[in-house]
Amino acid sequence: MNEERSYSNELIELNSILKDNPNDVGAYYNRGRLKFIFQDYQGALADYNLAILLGRGSANELDPDDGVHYYARGILKADKFQDYQGALADYNLAILLGRGSANEILPYYADIYFSCGSLRDDMQDYQGALIEYNRAIELNPNHAHAYYNRALLKVDRLEDYQGALADYTQAIELDPIDADAYHNRALLKVDKFADYQGALADYTQAIELNPNDADSYYERGILKSTRLNDSLTERLCQGSGATDLKQAAKLYQQQGNIQDYQKAIDLQEKWELT
Repeated sequence: MNEERSYSNELIELNSILKDNPNDVGAYYNRGRLKFIFQDYQGALADYNLAILLGRGSANELDPDDGVHYYARGILKADKFQDYQGALADYNLAILLGRGSANEILPYYADIYFSCGSLRDDMQDYQGALIEYNRAIELNPNHAHAYYNRALLKVDRLEDYQGALADYTQAIELDPIDADAYHNRALLKVDKFADYQGALADYTQAIELNPNDADSYYERGILKSTRLNDSLTERLCQGSGATDLKQAAKLYQQQGNIQDYQKAIDLQEKWELT
């Protein structure tokens, strides 16, 4: 209710600004952002279009200040309309404008390359995605999300497992509370490096960061029961594999994930019969 009231108040204020000054580029952009946040995607697109149109002026020339407007519209096109070609065109214009009039690197410049990488991944241009992520990291070596996404790409599409391990580790160093990074690094350690103790530590850390991480309980339960000495993990106060599977099933059920709930229950029952 408070969020809706805040949205309504901000919208009224921006509408008032635009009523007094229909050519206020910033107001159209801010109203577009507000509509995006509150899921009025068609309205957001219309406002971004107007911000860009007015920013070009009567001479129809690109304005360096419009880079952020193209970037925002590109995100909207990619994420909510699956207009990948349109989004890529907007990202490229944002990159063209992103260095500003003095050719300086603007704060969001690395983020544009990161978004280009995500988009090219969705378009199945995996080498292109790698190039974009590399550029994002070159511009901002502290871009944890770029390392994380590049690791996913290296695992799922490029089969560069050593490189992926290094990228997950760097992502975790930069963002040590990213439970997903720990979870995915654990998967990689199990599947490609047989580093079961390392994987156990990562699953445990993922669960500490996110106690509702049913997948980490599930995978840790399998790891304990199939790769590690269950009695040893119990002595280390980490519980048995069956205990983890039971917790995974409970969380899957609470989250409405019936398929994975049944999978955990079936596996638990199978082990109880052996």
